[in-house]
Amino acid sequence: MCNRTSYVLDAAIGLEDQGAAATQGWFRVDPGGCATVIGGEVPAGDLLLHARVLPLYAVPDLTPANGTPMCVSDKSFIHSDATQCRGAGARKVPFVAVKPRQDGGRAVVDVADSSDFDRAAAAVAGEQRLLTMAGYDALPVDGVAGAGTKAALARFLADHHGVAADNGPPWDALVAAAEQGPGIGLVWCNDSSHKVLAAWGETTGGGKYGAKPGAKGVVTRGWYDVAPHTCASAIPTPLEGRRTLYSYGVAVGPDGKPLRKAGKPLAWGGDTRLCTRSAMFEIADQTNCAARGLDVTGFAALDAKGKAGVTVHFR
Repeated sequence: MCNRTSYVLDAAIGLEDQGAAATQGWFRVDPGGCATVIGGEVPAGDLLLHARVLPLYAVPDLTPANGTPMCVSDKSFIHSDATQCRGAGARKVPFVAVKPRQDGGRAVVDVADSSDFDRAAAAVAGEQRLLTMAGYDALPVDGVAGAGTKAALARFLADHHGVAADNGPPWDALVAAAEQGPGIGLVWCNDSSHKVLAAWGETTGGGKYGAKPGAKGVVTRGWYDVAPHTCASAIPTPLEGRRTLYSYGVAVGPDGKPLRKAGKPLAWGGDTRLCTRSAMFEIADQTNCAARGLDVTGFAALDAKGKAGVTVHFR
């Protein structure tokens, strides 16, 4: 299995044959790399795949949600009957059918996304993405190893003594650094024990960035579900060109209603008053919210100028 994306992947394989189904995982596949997932001859039957992006990226999995549901577990697993999920953490996720291509006597499955990198470009793009997430500007994530990418890697290696890149990108060290870094895009991390509904906004008019809060040039969007002890991405791409963002989150109970603490909603916001509504929304006009039947919500302003990513923690 070969990874032509800019993300470190965990992959699981499935096999269906004459009504029986089995799954096995997880196989880590670095950007531009390959991993052997079946040794010897490929068994008869239909081969299926589920590829998940490491949680640190806070982006959706690559496998379409309408695939065939089969069992996986949180850690390494083999499910000989993938229709019945047994054991702690076992659950069903979608798998998609794949047809391997032949390459030098091997059956190869390529995992790609809309970027359509070849393996060499995927390795560079994966390196660029993790370096930037770790705080080393290697933008853009384009798969081209230019001077900026090489300088960012040199700074990373100088700051992490003992880490070498002689045999390709030091993926383990890059992943560890990215987990501690500022990340890419706008990411919410819910450190609480409650579900959080989140919304965000950004300036879009007035000379692109000249709009002030309350003007028509600010757009707000919501709501996004952020489960307890997980992260979710509102903007999955680097914050190039953006200067000010706005964020709001509110904890909700099983009934979907806001939880209260000391008589007030348990929320994470600020002093910037912008429009929202109870249902899902995208609102471009921030004037006269109440008069238009909309809610007025206090957002926190986030400084995104010159940053690849901003992470907001709900604690």
